[in-house]
Amino acid sequence: NNGKYGVNFDLKIRRKAIRDIVEVENTKPEDGSAMLLPGQKKVVTVKVTPLREMQCPEHSRGRNEELELLVYEAQTGEPVQLTVPPISLSFRALFNSFSVTPPRGLNFGPTKMGESGLR
Repeated sequence: NNGKYGVNFDLKIRRKAIRDIVEVENTKPEDGSAMLLPGQKKVVTVKVTPLREMQCPEHSRGRNEELELLVYEAQTGEPVQLTVPPISLSFRALFNSFSVTPPRGLNFGPTKMGESGLR
C-alpha cells in the first residue's frame, strides 16, 4: 500500500470451475476482505488442488485473466479504481496411472483357495 490510508483488498476468481479448485490463502477477518495499512506489503498465496487432469488456460481460450484484485477504502468500503490489470493464472495438472499384471505365461498350477503357490 503506497497510499496514506489503510485499504481492504480481496482477490476475485472469475470462473466458477476455477473458483472450486483454487484456494487463496491470506489472513481474512470475518467480513471477507484483508486489511492493508499504509506502507505495508502482504504476500498472498494461491493454491490449486484439481481433482482431475486439467490445465489453465485451455488451448482454445489462449491467455486468461482469472484473478482480479479488488481494493476498497477501509472506513467507507467504497471501491478504489486501480490501473492494475487482471492477474493471469496458469497451471497444468497431470495424474499418473498404472496397472499391475503378472508376466505372460505365469502359471502356478492348481492351488487351493487361501494357499500360496511356489514357483
